[in-house]
Amino acid sequence: MKTLSYMYAQTETIKIGKSYYFGQLWEGTGDGDELLEDGAIAIYDIDISDYRIVDFSIKENNPDILQVIVEVTDIEGLKTRKQIRESIILDIDKAWENQNEARYWLEKLPQEESEYDTFVEDMIKKMVYHINHNDREMFEIDIDDLVEYYHINQENYKFD
Repeated sequence: MKTLSYMYAQTETIKIGKSYYFGQLWEGTGDGDELLEDGAIAIYDIDISDYRIVDFSIKENNPDILQVIVEVTDIEGLKTRKQIRESIILDIDKAWENQNEARYWLEKLPQEESEYDTFVEDMIKKMVYHINHNDREMFEIDIDDLVEYYHINQENYKFD
């Protein structure tokens, strides 16, 4: 799902947690002020040939409705953080329980297919380090960071 080419004459993929000008999301149909007040807008997603509801919050008001800055908080049809965590937790738990096989289990985590996934690889290294040092608190923080990353970038990953 892409933005409109309102400001920069180019489009970009809409992502949760990213800020946009309202003019990049709104096609101009309907009552823009009402959409801003509701904090939600329907945006056509060419990949599914249908509309998705995109929830947002206002970050910076502007008298020009098209220049109001909004942050996307949710996109209908995408997995929640809880669903993502549930889809990866079994391998993560096995990694914690089997220290000698930790890397094996963590390598099963979803990774981008198109190229070397630097972020996930770095997270695996950190998680293995915390497993080897029996630091469950930092391991849990790593899991939360990974889930957040997956949530924001989930269009690049496949979850079971």
